[in-house]
Amino acid sequence: MIRAYAQSDRRAWDTKLPQLAFALRTAINDSTGESPTFLMFGREPRLSIDVLFGSINPSDDHPANDRNVRVYRDRLTANLLPAFHFVREHLEIAQQNQRSSYDIVEMCILSWSIL
Repeated sequence: MIRAYAQSDRRAWDTKLPQLAFALRTAINDSTGESPTFLMFGREPRLSIDVLFGSINPSDDHPANDRNVRVYRDRLTANLLPAFHFVREHLEIAQQNQRSSYDIVEMCILSWSIL
């Protein structure tokens, strides 16, 4: 991935690593169906445009008092639990697909070694 990204500017590829890391962390993963950032923090990151023009959802800002902390925690839990179950199901499906692919390759290798 880094090699493909660095094709446009071979001398400054290392300065572009933060942008590449951000893109990878916010991209939807095929196996999980969620972005790594959402799974880690329970929400998508605030982008520069959000900071510049203000958040679309004001509740995304950090809570200020104890009541807001409880509300934030409850909302975070409500977001993460369904995501956790969703990801677990998708990972099991991905593992089954990978296992099937491995078994097919293994069978081909065994059949070729017998010949």
